[in-house]
Amino acid sequence: MRIQVLGDGGGIGDTLGRLSVIRAIKLALPETIVWFVVPEHLVDWALLSPVYDQLVSAPNKGRRGLNGAASPSHYSYIKAGYPFDVTLDFYDPAEIAETQTIGPVKYSRPELWSKIASRLLNVPLQPQRCRLQTFDDASTQALLQLRAMFGKLSLLIGLQPLAHWQWRSLAFQQVVDVVARLKRLGAQLILFHHEVEPVTRWAKQLGVATIVAAKPANIVELMRLCDGFISCDSGLFHAAGMLNIPTVGLFAQTDGDVTSRGYSSCSSITAQAVERAGLDCTMPCYRRWSHGCYKPVCERGCQALHNISGVAAANMLLKQITKQRGMHLPSYALAGRLFYNKYRRV
Repeated sequence: MRIQVLGDGGGIGDTLGRLSVIRAIKLALPETIVWFVVPEHLVDWALLSPVYDQLVSAPNKGRRGLNGAASPSHYSYIKAGYPFDVTLDFYDPAEIAETQTIGPVKYSRPELWSKIASRLLNVPLQPQRCRLQTFDDASTQALLQLRAMFGKLSLLIGLQPLAHWQWRSLAFQQVVDVVARLKRLGAQLILFHHEVEPVTRWAKQLGVATIVAAKPANIVELMRLCDGFISCDSGLFHAAGMLNIPTVGLFAQTDGDVTSRGYSSCSSITAQAVERAGLDCTMPCYRRWSHGCYKPVCERGCQALHNISGVAAANMLLKQITKQRGMHLPSYALAGRLFYNKYRRV
């Protein structure tokens, strides 16, 4: 059987989610040949987990919206006469209709996509967490880069404060609170982002390091060396989950509990309802999404995510780290000293 999986729509997180579904298909149907079609700007991320048989790069034609309008670059592969038995387009109108029925509060996207693929292929499927492969050159470069930044490494924490969308990004004061809390414990911090500003300016003000506009392989190897990670609703949250790094995700328009349950090392904090003039925000944003209210609210400057405490996020991350390492700390006040003495790196 030949299957074509179309990877248009969404970003890094959706690409990694589709790879999880492809891995589930390959485990259930080992003889199946899977072609994975992705936009040019996501090819390097898809190469990190080659669970497919053939990777096809499609020209960037812009993202498809919730109306499910198909990108011409993708359907050209179908028209060219490739002998695919099944085409899985996880952003077609049928998927949108099913999303509205099932609701994003109940299923994450990979879970929903697995259900759609299971129905089309007539085989039970469960999303399988992909392993992001190691690149020796990038791994060596990452270690040298970190040693140049910090010298001797101790408790290394990564932080992804900003997303493509403003309403999924943290406020500067939240980042200040996270950094201040973790610095008191002797942590070394790195801010990750795909653009230079405003992260570089923030890093100078906070006295922390930055990784900006790096290649996916380098980003993953740098993350692999982190002891913990804090992220807004972005692709690096999913990458950290696949790397099994203790991670805390901060969410507003997405149900964090549903998104994080596919990753054993991840926990989440989801913003609750906020009162704002002129808007009926009587329920959390992610529940409003399932009721057909998404961008009309967020584009007016929704600040729900900014109500999450940075200190609470830092404390939850420490709890995640100690849980994964099998430690029981009597208080967070001792955490920094214990981490430094027991887990410091050579």
